[in-house]
Amino acid sequence: MPLETANNDIAQITEGVFSSMLGKTLTRPRAAGPEDGVVERLTGQVQITGKWEGAVTIVVTRRLANIIATTMFGSGAGPAGDEEVRDALGEMANMVGGNFKSRLEPPVSLSLPAVTEGTAYRTFIPGSRLIAREDFACDGETLSVAVVARARSACNRSDGRG
Repeated sequence: MPLETANNDIAQITEGVFSSMLGKTLTRPRAAGPEDGVVERLTGQVQITGKWEGAVTIVVTRRLANIIATTMFGSGAGPAGDEEVRDALGEMANMVGGNFKSRLEPPVSLSLPAVTEGTAYRTFIPGSRLIAREDFACDGETLSVAVVARARSACNRSDGRG
């Protein structure tokens, strides 16, 4: 998948999911997404396996994760609980990843979402390379969505020789 296509796809998908699921309009920020160690953030991630292998990640600030959960679950009485926040971000990663997966040649499968949270961490998927990243702003907070593709190794060959 060419980089330009992946960037266009992930931007269009992310904007569509935030609009349809949350009624939120995404804009382009002046600066990149959340910085390491500066602010508490969460990463929602789904893996895609099959004919194409990789992952889709969404990185948001804690404040934006709370906004997403409160909007998604309608808990307007106050901040969402930690479990609701993780569930909401996992669902957003699942929706964006699932929409991206639908544009890939089958067969491909989507994993259950995983959520990581903290202030100073990096997420690595060994043997993969970044193919798309889009940064957005939503309700005064930043988020980044990335797609990585895993390089096929000899042991993943479909000809039975690996």
